[in-house]
Amino acid sequence: MKNISLYKVNKEYIGFDNALDVINIADKLYVLKDEQVWCYMKLEKTNIKLGKCTNIVTSFHHLTIDEAVYFSTSQSVVFINTNNDEISMFDFETVITSTAWNPSQDILTIVFEDGNIGLFTFNLKEKTFDIKESSNLSFVCPETITIGWGSTKTQFRGPLKKRTDDVLTLISNVLINDEKEIEPVSKHDNKRPVITWRSDGEMFCVNFWNNDRRIIKFFNSECQPMFENSGVNGLQPILAWRPFGAGIASISVIKNNSFLVLFEKNATVRHEFQLEHSFYVKDLKWDQTGNLLSAYLDIPEENSSQIRIYMIKNNHLYLKQTLAFNTSNIINFQWYEGTSFKYALSVTVPNYYLKYQFKLIVNKMYVNDSNCTITGVVDGHILHLCRYTQSDCSSYKDINSQEPINCIIFYESSRYLLIFGIHNLYLYKYEDIQENSNLIGKISLISDKSFLNFFNFTTPYNTYKCIFNGITTDTTDDVKKFEINFLNFNTKKLSEIADLQTEITDDIELQENAKEVYSELIKTDKSTFKLIMDEYRSVYLNSKLMWNNITSYTIHQNYLFLTTKDTLIGIRLNTLDDFYLEKVTIPYTRTIEMGSSLICGMGSTSNLILQAPRGNIEIISCLLINIDNIDNFLRNNNWQEAWDTVRLLKLNSNLLFDLNPERFLKNIQSFIEACVLNVFLSELEEDNVLTKVYTTSGFKLEKFSKKVETVCSAIIDFLVTNNYVESLTSIVHACLVMRNSSVAPIKEALKHVQILFRYNTQNETFKKSIEDAIKFMLKYVHINDAYHAALSLYDLELAILIARHSEMDPKEYIYFITKLKGMSEMERKFTINDHLGNYRMAILYLYEEFVNNGCKRVVEYMNKHNLQKTLYDNISEKSSIYVDVVESYADKLISQKLYDEAGLILEKANLYDRALQSYKEAKNWKKSVEIMKNCNIDEISFKRNIREIAENLISVNQTIDASYLYETYLRNYETATKFLSEKHHFSLACEMARKYSRLDIIETTIVPLLKEFTSNMNTELEKLEVDYTKYKERLFKIRKEKIERLKHDHENKDFEYQENYQTNRGIEDDLYSLAGSTTSTKHGSSTASNLSRSSASSSRSKRKEQRKKEDLREGGQYEDIAIMKTLHDKISAVCNYGSTVREVCMVLFELNFESDARKLHNSLFDLQNKMKNDIKEIWPDILLKQDDLNSYDVKVLQQNLFSLGNYNYYFTFDELFICIPLCFADVMYWKPPVIKTDWVIHILQNC
Repeated sequence: MKNISLYKVNKEYIGFDNALDVINIADKLYVLKDEQVWCYMKLEKTNIKLGKCTNIVTSFHHLTIDEAVYFSTSQSVVFINTNNDEISMFDFETVITSTAWNPSQDILTIVFEDGNIGLFTFNLKEKTFDIKESSNLSFVCPETITIGWGSTKTQFRGPLKKRTDDVLTLISNVLINDEKEIEPVSKHDNKRPVITWRSDGEMFCVNFWNNDRRIIKFFNSECQPMFENSGVNGLQPILAWRPFGAGIASISVIKNNSFLVLFEKNATVRHEFQLEHSFYVKDLKWDQTGNLLSAYLDIPEENSSQIRIYMIKNNHLYLKQTLAFNTSNIINFQWYEGTSFKYALSVTVPNYYLKYQFKLIVNKMYVNDSNCTITGVVDGHILHLCRYTQSDCSSYKDINSQEPINCIIFYESSRYLLIFGIHNLYLYKYEDIQENSNLIGKISLISDKSFLNFFNFTTPYNTYKCIFNGITTDTTDDVKKFEINFLNFNTKKLSEIADLQTEITDDIELQENAKEVYSELIKTDKSTFKLIMDEYRSVYLNSKLMWNNITSYTIHQNYLFLTTKDTLIGIRLNTLDDFYLEKVTIPYTRTIEMGSSLICGMGSTSNLILQAPRGNIEIISCLLINIDNIDNFLRNNNWQEAWDTVRLLKLNSNLLFDLNPERFLKNIQSFIEACVLNVFLSELEEDNVLTKVYTTSGFKLEKFSKKVETVCSAIIDFLVTNNYVESLTSIVHACLVMRNSSVAPIKEALKHVQILFRYNTQNETFKKSIEDAIKFMLKYVHINDAYHAALSLYDLELAILIARHSEMDPKEYIYFITKLKGMSEMERKFTINDHLGNYRMAILYLYEEFVNNGCKRVVEYMNKHNLQKTLYDNISEKSSIYVDVVESYADKLISQKLYDEAGLILEKANLYDRALQSYKEAKNWKKSVEIMKNCNIDEISFKRNIREIAENLISVNQTIDASYLYETYLRNYETATKFLSEKHHFSLACEMARKYSRLDIIETTIVPLLKEFTSNMNTELEKLEVDYTKYKERLFKIRKEKIERLKHDHENKDFEYQENYQTNRGIEDDLYSLAGSTTSTKHGSSTASNLSRSSASSSRSKRKEQRKKEDLREGGQYEDIAIMKTLHDKISAVCNYGSTVREVCMVLFELNFESDARKLHNSLFDLQNKMKNDIKEIWPDILLKQDDLNSYDVKVLQQNLFSLGNYNYYFTFDELFICIPLCFADVMYWKPPVIKTDWVIHILQNC
């Protein structure tokens, strides 16, 4: 467990020695003194009397929101405006006995003398004070009925219980029963009520006097009584509600014994702890985190007082710190600025305002010769020494002190232990600590003239800061520094140390409003770093911010470990330079229990000790250290130690290779001698475990290609040359592991068995090795796979051996193997491969067997199993079945529509007729013409084939190639130009006509088709313009209506902004059904049928939505989406006409049809210009700055739009609904088409 260290104290002089209460606010002090209210101005150092007050009931309370100070008297509540010091007072007829503010400071709870309770609200500006709810302390709480887990037999009853007849009975020192006398009223009890609120403001609790005892009663925020407990004996007028979690603290005094009592919110006693003193406890206060509980103790007989700070962990109350004051009048004390590891306590004493700052620390010492870590846990007068080793984690020894312990310091090098009490400093030697410890010496820390000494002292080894307490009022030094030598413990008082030197020391400033809380000096091989952790949980190296949200840290061995809320971070100290220079940014991480913090490392082991928030100790093994230890073993060639560590820690043995593949392969012998090879092979995998399994180990390594195959090959190569017989099983295992490699694993394994099997089957050692290897293989692979692999080796005896060991039925293999023995070698191989389904190999052996006769059987087998390519690749052109194979293979290629490839093999086999047909089907006119020339085909057939080829080319729009055939081989220029003109290649047609001086063709063929095309194009452009204008105007009208509808809804507040960005129904109904394409399933449904139905429903819904988005009917739900898609398509069509129109217009101009050319040209040009000007309205520029977004309601629609369209832009009010359709359309419609004008003919443009 951690201890509390006081690392900083600030002292401020206020100049009021006997004040009743003081509150410190910025540059002012408000003081209750001598029945007067004073305001002390710090800057001017002047006192202002604000008013007279008597019978104070409640001390000062600062209202931060209202900027006021509150207190109450017996008849009034008083507010002081901190801006102008104006006092507002509200009087009551009934006497006030207690008041308290709720956590949000907007409700004041007042308990009156008659038992009435009122909840009041206050407005400083309007000076109103109104009652909100009321109740009475005498009201009866409703009866609580508990069932199930909350029944009488199972509900929580307290910390100590005994079971009788299955009923839990509480054994308690504070609860009233028939055997105990009720404690009389304490002399310190003024019988006034005490009020405390829960931190969330949902409940408050009142501790009040009723008849002969005090009662605790709980009320809800409506002032209704909920629970009460009247059975606590000797209850005192003290209450403190823990900020987080359960725990309402109070004090019970029974026969001069004080007990700390913790209540649940249902008034049940949860814990009770007997305090180690008999002093009177005047007040209790929790810190802001709920981790520390402070108790104010009054010791009037010594004219002194103490503030004791406790920590509750695992149902045990630890006293961690005692602040002693030589005055019995502590005016007030308050916790402020609390975090999970840093705490601040303010204490006001006569004339001074003190600020204490504490931090959580771990006091530890590493004992090298014992290989253990020792931690010290402070618990009041007792110091628990806990010893952590690899095999033990238990309490080691206790040291009892005569006074409460505040601080301890270990000195590892000299084995000294310093213990700081309230008044004395004790020195122990570690080896001398026994059950009855003997001190080396002690020094009194009480100075004759000291107010509060904050000493920064040094020893020959380290520098530390500590607090020594004593009280007077005549010193001004806050921080002193002196040197302690262990020889000085012969003296009795600090003031008697001859070489004592003092000086003022300053605090280290990190950043604005941030102070150093923890610091550590870290030395690496290259640099020295000062690690600093500030109060904001930021960690610095040499003033450079490195990590945020750190909750704890420790240095163990050569590693720096840090924790966040739920993560452990580990960094090697030798890489700290790289982290500092940001060359390395990926540390080791692992998940830990939420809120756990580091205590220390366990000796020289890889274990770390963490403490959970509830106090439990958890020991975890650090993977980073374990892997580094393994790597160090391997660097030192200690493979046996590395293997043992891997197995002991249950790590993946792939680490041995993945840490350094080259090292592993070089030391394969050392590895094999150290490891259990079959275990390693069973875990071997292709991926690097440092990047797949141990992804947070802090290693960044590249993947090794073909890892499994490389490792297994290296192992096999070594075992084959070293003790082959005894290692046969491991060799087989390594072969079988290579399943994903290029090697057939079972067959390769059996080859090694075959070698030994053929060598000597009579040797018992060989025989046993073979049997063990086969048995292992049959455990690893299926029986049939092993048997078939043996057959594929064509070793019939080995196949029989495998079959026998697999306990196959002899009827399944004896007859077949006997039959194989009677065959020739090639026929046997063919039969085996055919039996195994390896038809490609089978046909090759069949071809070899029957190469000279029986070829018909080969062709039949080829056609049966579609092995044309296999046989074609391995057959000779001189073979008698070559032509049959080629024709069969060509038929197969033709069936796959691979006509060119079929033509090539047919041409090679001199089958020209079939090759010509294949080329004709492939539309390969060049090869077709080449074959016809080579075949010396007659002219009539040649021309017929040319016409046939040309018609095929026309059918696939290869018009230019078809016209070339008519021009070159048929000399039919009319048909050639006609083909070109019909496909709008007018310039090529004219060029051909002029080439052969056939101007008549231009007049009779080209011009009529040119005129027809020009007329049709003009008609098409006119229709496109009409449709485009109609859809554009309809789109603008729809947008205008939607924007007006949205404005109307906005003005009438028909919808509101939702923080979670869920779709708003008001917008859905008026604009789109934004969730129309979404289907939902019942929560918790996870069956396959539900998923299938959901998927089918979703698909149908999406198809339905898509049809809606293409529906152009007026008034349709997604009409504007359909219009935008249509406009996009029409603009794209107009853009595509450019090149064609340019060619036509050039020909028209050339043939003296200038007016027709100008009309067509300018029709397209004007339409494109019109569309180009309209694009900015159809697809407006919506990329505006964030500053342009001022409408609260537009944000709602913007977030809806984000969730649908993944937009990252901001929209103005009118532009929003212009853009919404794009979210529903396809991606291609999100942007307008690009209109290019590079086709324009400038000589035809209008002026």
